[in-house]
Amino acid sequence: QYIAGQSLGDYLKKGRSAPRRTAELLAAIAEAVSFAHRQGLVHRDLKPDNILLDSDGAPHVADFGLALHESLQRRQRGQLAGSPAYMSPEQVQRLSHRLDGRSDIWSLGVILYEMLAGRRPFAGDTAKELYEEILEREPRPPRQIDPAIPVELERICLKCLSKRMTDRYTTAADLADNLRL
Repeated sequence: QYIAGQSLGDYLKKGRSAPRRTAELLAAIAEAVSFAHRQGLVHRDLKPDNILLDSDGAPHVADFGLALHESLQRRQRGQLAGSPAYMSPEQVQRLSHRLDGRSDIWSLGVILYEMLAGRRPFAGDTAKELYEEILEREPRPPRQIDPAIPVELERICLKCLSKRMTDRYTTAADLADNLRL
């Protein structure tokens, strides 16, 4: 389906949106991702350029080219796939056989961080440096960058970015629900 509009990446280049709009956008994105998860798919490449905003500003998740169906995971052991800045620790560690929706929730956390703080939580001059940051460093709390960010949005963001999968939201639907409170 053709989506007339722009990518979330292009939208973010124009600056940050209000926290309420950020929460609404990410909740809608999380709902779409939740639908994919219920079909047994892990997107593996969620990033602002793969989210399209239609002419009404409604988000659409796109580019399922790297998506992995749960029935194929065992065959993908050791594979590295995704956009490095948005990859979860388990993706960086090439644990494709262990991926589930919580890996996409990490990516949603990176997107939320970028929407709130105006920058990504992890950086590096090389992929190796970036991977080390993802694996070893905790993200700087977004409110240290902008104290106007609501405490609850920061909590939600940092929960998504928990290094341990079990500390993240269990489902993208749970994330969407929290964003709408």
